[in-house]
Amino acid sequence: MPWNGSLFQIIFGILLILSEIISSFTAFIFIYNKSKFKEISEPKVGKKSFPDVDIIIATHNESYDILYKTVNAACHIKYPDKKKVHIYISDDSNREYVRKLAKEFSIKYISIENNKHAKSGNLNNALKQMSSPLIANFDADMIPFSDFLMETVPFYITNFKKISKKNLSKKLNR
Repeated sequence: MPWNGSLFQIIFGILLILSEIISSFTAFIFIYNKSKFKEISEPKVGKKSFPDVDIIIATHNESYDILYKTVNAACHIKYPDKKKVHIYISDDSNREYVRKLAKEFSIKYISIENNKHAKSGNLNNALKQMSSPLIANFDADMIPFSDFLMETVPFYITNFKKISKKNLSKKLNR
């Protein structure tokens, strides 16, 4: 501590010491909470219970090679009923090679006329054209694992059942 320094140095020295004490205390809390971690088991869900899923691949100036890898991986994602997986390329630059890539993989192509609001505008435009209860959003340079949906969707299905029961009880009580 700079006890012989100016008032400014003493105040900020005390603040620095307090900051270090709080950071150390926070670290111990994190360590303690991590030791209490419990593994969450995947819910058991019937194959017919899996809902429709929309996959958006948002793109902006990526090369054909990068997009090809991402679209290829998305098209090979495992799902009980592949007809329930709807893949979209959301292109904010109206590029012809992206349109051809979508046609090559038989997926939907969405373009936006004016690139308003950058990526958020691109995604909002795509969301207006989708209707599935679940959406997975991949950037153009993200290559999803083939079991991504099989690992994540079961956790949402159990929540759908809870939500639909709540909505049903609200409608019945009106």
